[in-house]
Amino acid sequence: IAAVLHLGNVRFDAPPGNSEGSQAMQECSDSIELAAKLTGVARSALEGSLCNQNRVVMKEKVRSPVTVRTASDNRDALAKALYGMIFDFIVKTSNESIGFIEEVKLFVGVLDIFGFECFKMNSFEQVCINFTNERLQQFFNSFVFKLEEQLYAREGIPWDPLDFPDNQDAVEILQAKGTGIFAML
Repeated sequence: IAAVLHLGNVRFDAPPGNSEGSQAMQECSDSIELAAKLTGVARSALEGSLCNQNRVVMKEKVRSPVTVRTASDNRDALAKALYGMIFDFIVKTSNESIGFIEEVKLFVGVLDIFGFECFKMNSFEQVCINFTNERLQQFFNSFVFKLEEQLYAREGIPWDPLDFPDNQDAVEILQAKGTGIFAML
């Protein structure tokens, strides 16, 4: 995770005399150094892979510089890929810890307002969407059902209590300080 965060701090500019090329900005030196160290590669290899592209032309490998914009896109793609691998590792480890057996089709799911989502098929972005949906559902439940219930009780209005799902447990699994999935990430 730290490597992803440090990658996000890396900015690029064009080297002197080459407006079509790119290099990590000097003030980002610490960030790219740390990102390289945390991913187990040399800084020159990391910067080179972000700021250049390799092509095979007639069986010959050609390395050419990319623009500042493309280097930034490369950085973002690498950060997303690393984060995705971390997320996949967490899902795999979670499945192993609960005794996941492929043939049994057990899965970890998050109940949101649209139903269960299966982590095995989801990306990290989908989990964030599911979490947002959980929070929206929680907000809706609180302000529609619970407040109405209190209002009716306060005003002595007879009514049949509604039985609505409380998703606090699902929200806590994700957001609990120190022990929630997001805190661990």
